Amino acid sequence: GILGARILENERDRLATILVAPLMSCSARLPVYVVMLAAFFPAAQAGLLLLVLYLLGIVVAAVVAKLLRKTVLKGGTSMLAMELPVYQRPRLRLIAAHTWVAVRSFLRTAGTVILVATVVVWALGYFPRPAAIAASFDAQRAAVVAGPEGDEQRAALDAQQAAAYLEQSWLADIGRAVQPVFAPAGFDWKITVGVLAAFPARELVIPTLGTLYSLGEVEASADEADVRLRDALRQQKRPDGHPSLNSLIALAVMAFFALCSQCVGTLAAIRRETHSWKWPLFTFGYMTTLAWVVAVGIYQVGSWMGFGL
Repeated sequence: GILGARILENERDRLATILVAPLMSCSARLPVYVVMLAAFFPAAQAGLLLLVLYLLGIVVAAVVAKLLRKTVLKGGTSMLAMELPVYQRPRLRLIAAHTWVAVRSFLRTAGTVILVATVVVWALGYFPRPAAIAASFDAQRAAVVAGPEGDEQRAALDAQQAAAYLEQSWLADIGRAVQPVFAPAGFDWKITVGVLAAFPARELVIPTLGTLYSLGEVEASADEADVRLRDALRQQKRPDGHPSLNSLIALAVMAFFALCSQCVGTLAAIRRETHSWKWPLFTFGYMTTLAWVVAVGIYQVGSWMGFGL
């Protein structure tokens, strides 16, 4: 979508289109929607809410584009008309050239910005590796019955060890430090860690939550929610005994992911198209702020009205 804005002749219209394109709900958001809807909403409501989440991005994009053209991108007008080129029979050589340019551009992005962001988030979630955790779980594994009879128990211990490592990681420390910012939206520190881990790609929040909840590997599926993660989200408790998540918080989480800019690949594409870091930073700033305001508004107004209790 960002690359497609090249066909717009007016530079301000092109920039406005680029800056609101990330508000369109993409397939990477679907795993978040699917697991939250499956965990806290009946099927009839889930379908309607999914439609609302898609419409939310479209409506907000139109409003933001209008505001941008009246403020930071003010000036000039363009007609709502576009001259179509003369249709010709496709030429294989031209198709191959365009395909190669697109593939090369993606590989450059995936091999640089996306790769670096992924490695950084992985390192924050992997280190440090306290020896005490390894020693404790090794001792528990040694006490498990050998053979196939103990496979299930050993798998559970592996998942618990992965969760223990992640809870002691630098990423978890950052999540706990940032969590007060997201507390007005009802997010606990685990959801906050998921938000941080999703920066290279939004769907990474699902396997991150799977690890934090001692479930082992959880696939981020856009078709069906993982039953174990669905049940874990329902059963999580706060220290005071109240549920960590409910339908209201789940709605705030989905709204946040619908509007936030948790995609380093998108920001890299904006940087490449605008030849400046100004616009990707602006996009990240306004989208994150907007997502936070909407999530907080949903949770606070909903709590005041007595929902999600």
